[in-house]
Amino acid sequence: GDVAILSEDAARVRDAVAELPEKGKAALVLFYYQGLSYDEVALALEIPVGTVKSRIHNAVARLAKTLGATSPASREGA
Repeated sequence: GDVAILSEDAARVRDAVAELPEKGKAALVLFYYQGLSYDEVALALEIPVGTVKSRIHNAVARLAKTLGATSPASREGA
């Protein structure tokens, strides 16, 4: 049961990541999946570090919306 749920969740995340705009997806994948630092992502994409952070932030926010995630504060009614 748990393995099936995890597999389903992983598929949902993969699908949601695939739907991200290309610029945000590239930064997100390099940072989270490839384990690069912000500086390394900036070098790889030839963009400023601030832009990397912005793209990752926007991509994560879009994923949260797509996947129906809520922050811990909103779950606690804050």
